[in-house]
Amino acid sequence: MPKATPKISKLKVNTNKELKIILSAEKIYTGIVNKQAFEIHFPKGLTLILKFLRILPYKIYLFLVDKFVKR
Repeated sequence: MPKATPKISKLKVNTNKELKIILSAEKIYTGIVNKQAFEIHFPKGLTLILKFLRILPYKIYLFLVDKFVKR
């Protein structure tokens, strides 16, 4: 079996990224249209943590979110 050239490897990586984007868009679409829900959770763990943190005073909430968000 021949080895993949760097150009082919790059194409595979780009295809995987595009596939992930398409799958994400499909999840969002089904969450909005098919489930008739007011909100969608994507990713669910993150949105639940952020909703829980909203109980805190605004200044503390923003401080914690700023600490956990990667920039």
